[in-house]
Amino acid sequence: MSLHVSRMVPLAMALLLLGGCNRQPKDVLGTPMTTEAAATATPEQSSTPDGLEDAGLSVLGYDEIRAIARDSAPGFDQMDGYYTMSQDGLWGLMRSDGTEVLPCQFSVPLTGCASAGLAWHALNAPSLTVERLDELNAQLQAGGDGTMCSGEHGGSSRYWYYDTDTQQVRVYGGMEVASVQDLSETDTAYGNYLPCMLGTYVDGQGDPDYYEATDPVTVVYANADGTLLNDQSYQAGNCFYDQALTAAEQNGKWLYLDQNGAAVTEAVYDATYGTADTSYASPLLNGYAPVCRDGQWGLLDAAGAEVVPCTYQGAAWDGGLLWLRQEDGWHAYTLPGVVKPTPAPTPDPLAELPDTITAPDRLPGDQDQTVYTTTQDGNLMLRAGPGTDYDQVGTIPPGSEISCLGLSDAAPDWILTRYEDTYGWASTEYMN
Repeated sequence: MSLHVSRMVPLAMALLLLGGCNRQPKDVLGTPMTTEAAATATPEQSSTPDGLEDAGLSVLGYDEIRAIARDSAPGFDQMDGYYTMSQDGLWGLMRSDGTEVLPCQFSVPLTGCASAGLAWHALNAPSLTVERLDELNAQLQAGGDGTMCSGEHGGSSRYWYYDTDTQQVRVYGGMEVASVQDLSETDTAYGNYLPCMLGTYVDGQGDPDYYEATDPVTVVYANADGTLLNDQSYQAGNCFYDQALTAAEQNGKWLYLDQNGAAVTEAVYDATYGTADTSYASPLLNGYAPVCRDGQWGLLDAAGAEVVPCTYQGAAWDGGLLWLRQEDGWHAYTLPGVVKPTPAPTPDPLAELPDTITAPDRLPGDQDQTVYTTTQDGNLMLRAGPGTDYDQVGTIPPGSEISCLGLSDAAPDWILTRYEDTYGWASTEYMN
């Protein structure tokens, strides 16, 4: 599942806002059990728990298995098909079926790069040498598991604001240069009601305009018309996507809401994944979410019931396979009748490319930047081919976020893109 969400307050601050507002980084997600909770917790058994079926996979001996967050924006975006796992304080990369991709060797959990399709960061870890990156990339590419990202590129961001003056939802997004836009139809992929920070519009007076969040940061759920889901406010919130529930934080704990705005659980859950700076409770995947309560883990269903009670040392769920940490290690289980949906085929972005536009030499790969924002220097020309000798076919307004659809070997500083309904080539010299 691919998931999404202000400039001096703006950009640097915005990367912290939605995901937990001024909370301290967490070295371990989930809180330790209290003495009372430890005394009353149900003893774990290595036998198959009630209601589950053994998946027939090897028992894993890791200390922790954690969902991977994309490290830019939004922080609640999870990487599908992979986990980061730890052993003796070091972290590695594994596929969700338990296959080890990179052994535990990093001082921090791996995160996903928000500017590339399948790329991994070890942010805040000691810098990796070029030689070491090459070695890691060879291991990753041999198995088709992406690449290590050096981080030497711009980042993307996306946040939703509820304008306290106009009572409308606005999208704030971009890279080093941000832009404010009306809510796009594409945002409905995240659900009809979106977690929006309360904020006010600030005229940049020549610089980019932006939204400034209230202090303390306050999140409400609103739809494209500005209608609020309920009369509650939260410290942070996740998206519904196409699921029945979403997670929201109140008083430092997480609860689950339904699409009528009613809380179907109490605010008793801890964060289960995130980055070094922010952490979140898991969204539902295929109707279920791993949850952590008083340091013990279980699995929540779409009705808000713990179908696997919070009595385990760890849980990881990818929409079809459940890993539970028991006394002798991590065991894999399935839920009867629950199968992870097969992703829909990715539509060909060049299927409608006109004959008048030069076709790219290659499509962007995992190592290429795929999202750009045009600078504020004026409209950027779209041309029929990768160079100024080609005819102009359109323009892109300043501060617009665009996607790279193809590249030219002969003109590496140009990308094929599509703005609204117009395909064309644009120079990255005028992009971030």
